[in-house]
Amino acid sequence: MTATPDSASTGDDRPVVVIGAGPVGLAAAAHLAARGLEPLVLEAGPAAGSAVREWSHVRLFSTWGEVVDPAAEKLLAPTGWVRPDAAAYPTGGDWAERYLQPLADVLGDRVRYGATVTGVARAGRDRLVDLGRDEQPFTVHVRFADGHEERITARAVVDASGTWSAPAPLGADGLPALGERAAAGRLAYRVPDLGDPAVRARHAGRRTAVVGSGASAFTALALLADLAKEEARTHAVWVLRRGIGAHTYGGGDADRLPSRGALGLRAEAAVAAGHASAVTGFRTQAVEREGDRLVLVAQDGRRLDPWTRSSSSPGSGPTSPSSPSSGSASTSACRPRPPWPRSSTPTCTPAAPSARTAPPRSPTPSRASTWSA
Repeated sequence: MTATPDSASTGDDRPVVVIGAGPVGLAAAAHLAARGLEPLVLEAGPAAGSAVREWSHVRLFSTWGEVVDPAAEKLLAPTGWVRPDAAAYPTGGDWAERYLQPLADVLGDRVRYGATVTGVARAGRDRLVDLGRDEQPFTVHVRFADGHEERITARAVVDASGTWSAPAPLGADGLPALGERAAAGRLAYRVPDLGDPAVRARHAGRRTAVVGSGASAFTALALLADLAKEEARTHAVWVLRRGIGAHTYGGGDADRLPSRGALGLRAEAAVAAGHASAVTGFRTQAVEREGDRLVLVAQDGRRLDPWTRSSSSPGSGPTSPSSPSSGSASTSACRPRPPWPRSSTPTCTPAAPSARTAPPRSPTPSRASTWSA
C-alpha cells in the first residue's frame, strides 16, 4: 500500500505504523508528520535508537551533517534543538542521545516503547487468500514488555526494524556453519569495546580471530593493533573468504567518506606492522570443539589453530558500515529477518525512508566474528 499526500485528505485516520525507532524509523515518522500523515512508531527497546546504543562506543564515519534528516531537523527546530558541528563525527552514543532521543521525544506518544511487532498481515486475509488483498488495511500484531498484546489497524507499514538482532552467520553459504549454534556461547558478533576493562582483559595478550572484511572487521583490527602496542603477545588472525587485492581495504585516501577510507588504512597498517595476520580464501564450513577450545574448519579442509573462548558473550546481534558490543565484530552484510512473513510486509510513501533505505551515508555497523585464544 502506498500513502500519498492526497490520501491524507480522504478522511482515513488510521496511522502509518513504523516498526523501529532507529534513525530510519524516526526519519520516516518525521516525513510522515510533515505530509499530514499520522505515524505510530513501535520500538521493541526501552528508548529511541536502542540498537545504536549497543554500539555506543563506535564512532561513525559519517559526519553530523550527513546523519541528521532534514525533515527531522525541521521538526526539532521549535524545541530549540541545535544540530552539533556538521563536520564532527559522532559516536553511536552521541547519535542516540543528542539526536534520536530528542526526535522521539518531539513525536511524543506517537512513539511506543517495549512494543515488539510479531506479525503484519492484510486485515481479514490469510496467506492463501489473494482476492481483494490490496484493498484491505494492514493489521499489525504487537506484544508489549508487560506481556499484553494489541492488534493495530494501519493504512501502511514502514519496516525499519533493521538487522542488528540478526547477525550474519559464519557459514560461507550464508547459513550458520555446522556447530556455530552449539558454540554460540563462545562466539561474538560485535566490535569489541576495549575501553571496558573486562573486554580489554579478554583480548590483551591473546590471539583473536576476526572473521569478515567489512568496516566492523576493519574497526576490530585497528583496535586490536592499538592494544598490541601496549600489551605484548596480542595478535589478530584475520579470516577472509577471498584474497587480498587492490580494493580489500576500501578506497583509502580516495574514499568519498574520508573517515571510512582512514579506517581501511588503519586495518592495512595493522597487517603491515605484524599486529594482524591474514588467512585468505577461507570459507568457513564448521566450528568444531577440541576439548574446551574451538576450531574453525574451511570447506577445503583447512583448520585454524584452536581458540579457547570467544572475545565476548553472544548477543542479539550491526546496518551499513561499522558495528559493536562488549567484545566482537561481524561478518558479511546483515540480512533483516522480520518475525512476520516477508510476503505480507508492505511499503510506505517514497518520501519516507523505507526499512531498506537508510539515510544517505548513515552508518550502522556491519558484522564480523571474533574469538580469543
